[in-house]
Amino acid sequence: QENRALKNHLEDEKKEKKQYAKEKEILIKEIKNLRKRPQSVEELKSEVNEFESRSRENQSRYQDLLTEYNTLTQSYEKILTDQSGKDEEERLPEKIIQELEEELQELKNEKKELQKELNDEKRLFEISLAREIRRIEKDWENKIKRLKTEKIRVTRFADQIIEEGEAPVWLITYSDMATLLLTFFILYYSIAAVNLDRFKEAILGTEEASIGLLELLDSLEIEESIQEFTGLKSDNILSDITDVVQTQGDVGTSESKIVVRVPGATLFPSGSAALQKSGQPVLDEVIRIFKKYQRYKIHIQGHTDDIPISTDRFPTNWELSAARATAVLRYFIDRGIEAERLTATGYADTFPLVPNETPIGRAKNRRVEFVLEKE
Repeated sequence: QENRALKNHLEDEKKEKKQYAKEKEILIKEIKNLRKRPQSVEELKSEVNEFESRSRENQSRYQDLLTEYNTLTQSYEKILTDQSGKDEEERLPEKIIQELEEELQELKNEKKELQKELNDEKRLFEISLAREIRRIEKDWENKIKRLKTEKIRVTRFADQIIEEGEAPVWLITYSDMATLLLTFFILYYSIAAVNLDRFKEAILGTEEASIGLLELLDSLEIEESIQEFTGLKSDNILSDITDVVQTQGDVGTSESKIVVRVPGATLFPSGSAALQKSGQPVLDEVIRIFKKYQRYKIHIQGHTDDIPISTDRFPTNWELSAARATAVLRYFIDRGIEAERLTATGYADTFPLVPNETPIGRAKNRRVEFVLEKE
C-alpha cells in the first residue's frame, strides 16, 4: 500500500509539473511581447512589477516541487534500505524492488531536469528584463544627445547675432528655453535610471545563496555616464568595484552613496559570526578597492532574516547581526583599513530587501552591506 501511495503521489507531481511548464511558456510569450512593444518608463515599471510577481511565484512553485521530489526520493531510498536488512521471507519480491529502483532513478532524473528548468526560468527573466531596460536607457541617451546638439547650435547662432548687434528678443528666450529643456531631460533621465536600478535590484536579487552571488546592475553604467555628462565624476570607484565583484556581490547607488551587498552565506556559517575562509577572498578584493579610494567612509551593516535565534551568545538577531558586522570590521582593520574610516552596525531583520515569505527571500535578506560615502 505504501508503494502504491508513492506511485500515485508521483503521478500527481508529474501532472503539476506539466501545468507549471504551460505557465512558464505563457510567461515567456508575455516577456517577448513586452520586448517588442514600445512603452514609456512608467508603463514598463507596471509591467516589471507584474512579471516580477509571476516570476517569483513560478520559482517558488518550482522550489516547492523540488522539495517534494526530495521527500519522495528519501522515501524510496528508505524502502530500499529497509529491504536490504530484512530476511528473505520478509523482503518484497525482487521484481518490485527492481521497479522501485527504476522509479527512484527516474525520480532523480526528473528532479535534475526540474532544477535545470528553474535555473533557465530565472535566467530568461533576467536577460529579457535587462534587454528592455537597456533599450529604454538608449532612447534617453539619444534624446539627451539631440538636445545637447540643439543647445550648442542655438547658442552659437545667438552669439553670432548678438555680436552683429541684431539679436531679436525672442532669440534670448528661445536659447534659455533650450537650456532649460536640456536640464530637465538630464534630471528626468537620472531619476529614471535610479528607479530602474531599484526594479532590477528587486528582480535580479532573488537568486539563492547556493546558486552564487548576484550580478552587478546595468544601471551603474548609466549612473557613470550621467556623472561624466554633468561633470560630477571625480573617480572610478564604481567601475573598479564592478570589475572586482561582477560575480561576487551586488552593487547599487543612491544619491551620493554606493552600496555593496554580499550574501551572509558567503561570509558566515548559519547562526555564526565567525568568518569562514571561503568568504575571505571576496573581502580581500573589496579591501583592495577601498584602500585605493581613501576619501570614502565605510559603513558596515549586518542584516538577518526574520527567523528568531536564541543561543547563549546570540539571544536575538540584533546580537547576531551586530557581531557579524563587527567581525568584518575587525577583518578590515587587520588588513590595513584605517579604523577611523569604519563603522559597524547590526540591524537584525528591520530592513529586508524582499519579503521573508520564502527561503529565497530570506536568503536575500541575510547579508552584509558596505555603504560607501564620501567624506
